[in-house]
Amino acid sequence: MTFKRKPIQISVALLGALALHSAQAASTFYGIMDAALEYGRFDPNKVNLWRVQSGSLQASRLGFKGDEDLGNGLSARYQLETEVKLDGTGNPNNSLFTRGTHIGLAGNFGSMDIGRLYMPLYWVYLSSDASTYGLANFSSTMSLQHNGVLGKKISGTGKTTRTATGGFFNNAIRYKTPQWGSITAEIGASAGEENGGLQSNEGRSYSANIIHKDQALQLGIGYLQYRYYATDTASDYSRHNTWIIGGQYVMDFATIGANFLHTSTSHDRWQANSWLLGAKIPVGRGDINIGTSRLIESADKTAQAFHLGYVHYLSKVTQLYGYTAYIRNNSHSDRGLAIVNPDTKYLSVPGYDPRAFTVGLRHGF
Repeated sequence: MTFKRKPIQISVALLGALALHSAQAASTFYGIMDAALEYGRFDPNKVNLWRVQSGSLQASRLGFKGDEDLGNGLSARYQLETEVKLDGTGNPNNSLFTRGTHIGLAGNFGSMDIGRLYMPLYWVYLSSDASTYGLANFSSTMSLQHNGVLGKKISGTGKTTRTATGGFFNNAIRYKTPQWGSITAEIGASAGEENGGLQSNEGRSYSANIIHKDQALQLGIGYLQYRYYATDTASDYSRHNTWIIGGQYVMDFATIGANFLHTSTSHDRWQANSWLLGAKIPVGRGDINIGTSRLIESADKTAQAFHLGYVHYLSKVTQLYGYTAYIRNNSHSDRGLAIVNPDTKYLSVPGYDPRAFTVGLRHGF
């Protein structure tokens, strides 16, 4: 009888704890389910791919978030979010909450969060993509400006530097000011790998932004410094610096987004400049998404990406979509369709022009 009662006792205790928590704080369970049929040609030496993909427009996810009013304008808050693979491929990171976890306080002083976080530069990057859902996987922005593209591989070390244009930073803390008129500012830092000894700065990052936002215009500037070591035995750290200026403007007939980004590494003087121009145009019960971006790198590498899509609203939370994306590389450039085809590690064959098309269904709750 003892063993039969324990599950009941535990269940009652859990329900009691959840009921007590609900009485004290407002919590939300949310998610995005996104699946599509995708066709692409990413490499001239491989066959065309037909496949079912999870998250062709936005990454599928599940999350929990909540806040508690502590009085006197102070509140506590938290968020836990994990990626979901609707195509059954599993979680490649072998971790539960892959898309960020944090806890923090907010009040008249602004807000402070600690955990696995986006760095402040990311919010400028996000605002510059005017697609229906900013940073859609098929957006030209993601093809040429994502962290996986601009992160620099360090030969012989197995390391890749980081930018803050995509992805989360572990061991991080972030502070955002209260709003001063139309202006906010934010600073953030990551302790990186938290190594003790010779290479203690591995992965340490520092970022900041200043953003203006009113009813029509959002414009911001952001910066990130990521520290790394050029060799496995180096005692002096190198820097990967990224700057971005960007935003969007809302008009009656369209929303326009644009940015300019500069990034460089100190140990080998590699650098890249990139710009984006895109628009969301309401048509019927949906939006046309159109855009282009350009990447100019060291070693005379130049790539131009294009995207065209339509997001059709079946309801407020369910959408059908069709998207096509294409990259034109010069003879030295080997850029691939980044998030669309991660198996290639964001690269194609020099001089080849990869392209892809997808039709899918997205549901948010």
